[in-house]
Amino acid sequence: MGILPTNARPPSDISMPATAQGAGATAQISINSTGEVRCYRWGGDSVYFGAYISYYVE
Repeated sequence: MGILPTNARPPSDISMPATAQGAGATAQISINSTGEVRCYRWGGDSVYFGAYISYYVE
């Protein structure tokens, strides 16, 4: 693992949409500027899975 700078934080304009498909199931994953990761079922508007990534600052 590398060493993160003490002021590490996500860029304000981060946008990482991604899709993955396998075994007939598709999910869409997005990461917003606050570090929240959301996973949507393909063709659905509701969040199927949500999580937050924490960025620590010393």
